[in-house]
Amino acid sequence: ERRRRHDSDSGASSESGEDNTSAKKMSSGHSAGLQNTSQFKKAEALLQEKSRKEAKKVAEQNGGESKETVYRDKHGRRISTDEDLSRHRKTKKKRIEIDEKEQLEWGKGRAQIQAEEEAMRERSFVQ
Repeated sequence: ERRRRHDSDSGASSESGEDNTSAKKMSSGHSAGLQNTSQFKKAEALLQEKSRKEAKKVAEQNGGESKETVYRDKHGRRISTDEDLSRHRKTKKKRIEIDEKEQLEWGKGRAQIQAEEEAMRERSFVQ
């Protein structure tokens, strides 16, 4: 008769992939130690399903998934997305107008602007 090794546990788990209920679990929920791919896939599928169920349960407790995001301005007042969008369009339009005006002014140069202002003053004195 052949001797058995002391460290082998003949009743712990079989080679067919049965889970050992006393196996240590890692923080991820998977069993610690060596596993073949089929065991890992089964465990992963169970963990993902459990995670989905928990997320769905929490979502139902918090009023469902149909709640909309609440947006607030810098003063804490609620704003709707339509108001926010229109406000952004207005500010963007103002910025573009100011930028265009500045571009026209910078394109002329300071000396030309001063010359125009002096000419305007002279014209107002003559009339």
